[in-house]
Amino acid sequence: MIEVLESNDWIVWCPVTLSRVRDFVIYISVGVLVLVGVYLYAEHRGPNTDAVAKWAGLVVTTLILFGYILKEVWKERRHKRFWLTLFLLLSVHSLLWSLVLAQGENVKPLALVMFFPIEHPLIVMVLMKCIVKARAKPRGHHG
Repeated sequence: MIEVLESNDWIVWCPVTLSRVRDFVIYISVGVLVLVGVYLYAEHRGPNTDAVAKWAGLVVTTLILFGYILKEVWKERRHKRFWLTLFLLLSVHSLLWSLVLAQGENVKPLALVMFFPIEHPLIVMVLMKCIVKARAKPRGHHG
């Protein structure tokens, strides 16, 4: 069964299939397993308030940064390339900052915020470039 939602000039196909439900269950299960693993590791290692503050700072600042970016470019959400690029940029951001935080004992969450003026325009520029490419594709082409 395919549910079609129409809105102005675009159509969203939302296939509800057994494989999509299975994929959703797998994603949720993997997420829960990762959280349980992190919790068990933290319990085994003991509390480290500096580490918690550092990693929580990364999570919070990442949510704020990408939240503002999404708000700014939300009208372009219909392009698949947009979401793929956003996920790639989020992954690169998270990986690079994780490496910095893992190596630096004295890195404070405020340091992450100081890079917003650099990261924000770079990420938006890459996203807008990808959107322009997606718009340039022929109407019948998906991606």
